[in-house]
Amino acid sequence: MSSPRPEGVHALIIPLQGSVLVVPSAMIAEVVPVPQRLGRIPLSEPWLLGVFGWRLRPVPVVSFNHLLGAEEPPASRRSRLVVFYPLPGRAAGDFFAVLSALEPQPRLLEDGQEFNETSTGPEGIALMTRLGTVKALIPDLDALMKRFYPSAVA
Repeated sequence: MSSPRPEGVHALIIPLQGSVLVVPSAMIAEVVPVPQRLGRIPLSEPWLLGVFGWRLRPVPVVSFNHLLGAEEPPASRRSRLVVFYPLPGRAAGDFFAVLSALEPQPRLLEDGQEFNETSTGPEGIALMTRLGTVKALIPDLDALMKRFYPSAVA
């Protein structure tokens, strides 16, 4: 008889500049290398870095660093794009990607034991905490919907 598996949430730790974004793995469609160029979107917000082609569809690339008021460092060979499934209530093809400073890492988070020193975060962040010695950010999906799709939410 096998022993029971530990309870917890399978998460992906996405490195940003000076912090990490923590999201359930179920929100992630794929992690891909950053293409040499992103298609520019005229008159877009600074946090919208452009679009890239993924599985025959254009996918917008978001900078969480910009959303948090920090500069986005140039992408390196180790940077990745983390493609998210559409947010709740969006069309099935409304994927978006987040620029990750390094290769994201999967992790099993067990019953809150990983987090300490929790506090509310800036707009777009539901919770700021520490994951070991690193500042960890948990996104606020409702705030992201309002930011990404202002005319649809209004």
